[in-house]
Amino acid sequence: MRTASLVATSCVVAALAGSAAALPTPLVRPLGRPDALVDLRAAEGVRLVKGQWRYSDARIVEVDGKSPGPYLKPSGAPNRTYDYTPKAGAADFDASAWEVVEPTAREARRSTGKVCFNWYRIKVTVPERIASFDPTGSTVAFEIETLTLGQLADDADALRSHLGYEKVAVLGHSFGGCVALQYALRYPQHVARLLLVGTTAAWDYAEEIVAELHRRSPGADVLTAFLDVPTDDAEFARGQKLVATTLGFHTFDPLRVERLFGSTIWSAAACARSRELMADCNVASRLGDIDVPTLILTGRYDFFCPPSQGARLHRGIRASELVLFERSGHYPFVEEPDRFRAVVGRWLAQRT
Repeated sequence: MRTASLVATSCVVAALAGSAAALPTPLVRPLGRPDALVDLRAAEGVRLVKGQWRYSDARIVEVDGKSPGPYLKPSGAPNRTYDYTPKAGAADFDASAWEVVEPTAREARRSTGKVCFNWYRIKVTVPERIASFDPTGSTVAFEIETLTLGQLADDADALRSHLGYEKVAVLGHSFGGCVALQYALRYPQHVARLLLVGTTAAWDYAEEIVAELHRRSPGADVLTAFLDVPTDDAEFARGQKLVATTLGFHTFDPLRVERLFGSTIWSAAACARSRELMADCNVASRLGDIDVPTLILTGRYDFFCPPSQGARLHRGIRASELVLFERSGHYPFVEEPDRFRAVVGRWLAQRT
């Protein structure tokens, strides 16, 4: 057994070796594709490495220092300056007295001020096996994550606060629906109405996607664009437009796709990160906690989030209404814009 110590805000342990094993999503890391992953955001991952998350506020303190001297080194006259405490970065730092934090609770807001700093620590032991993978001789890479669904929801709430609204109607489409669901669960006191368009409570229906792929039989170029992580922004733009044209829309219309994505800023890095975050979009067991009027809008021929997913949302959210668009795929607001506006307008007016 080998032991490593980690200080991070949010992380994934990637054990790397020779060939890449099959993974649930295409992942690319600075050190190559990982053979195995241990997710330290999940209770199961923390148990696997015999770890325990601990938390402490950090404080800014005034200390003795020296002014800049020759070559800008701190070798001049004595002065008073600032530092932080505790110095908890060392591997042998004793954090046993710190607050214990459950892995799934790390994204909760902590500390007390407008300017605040925090420590999160975990000590991990690399297990003898990670599923069927033997990590002997491998490299362990710790990835720090600063972009999570929870953070996106927090950013949305910061925008709400900045605009001065107490309550807002929240609309999310596709992956944006995952953010909208996170927001509704994290900030229910600020949600007046929730609109979910072509989205899902969890990306856990691969069999249904595969069956639909077999039925539609798209070309190899479409499959590559759909399954592979793009290597650059231009490739991402070409692939997304191809996938939208062939799989996203019910009616084949390349010009409509060009209009839809005309002002899009393409980022291959954002694409890769969003695919990783898909595993975090799993709130199926928490839909009953959402207690606001909710409108669910689903295209009959939506390849990515089929009607079965709209039905699951409708079953789980008590105060919900489900509307099916019979001539649409993943973009009912584009393929049936007049009906989409009418349905949304009517629903909002009834709840004003």
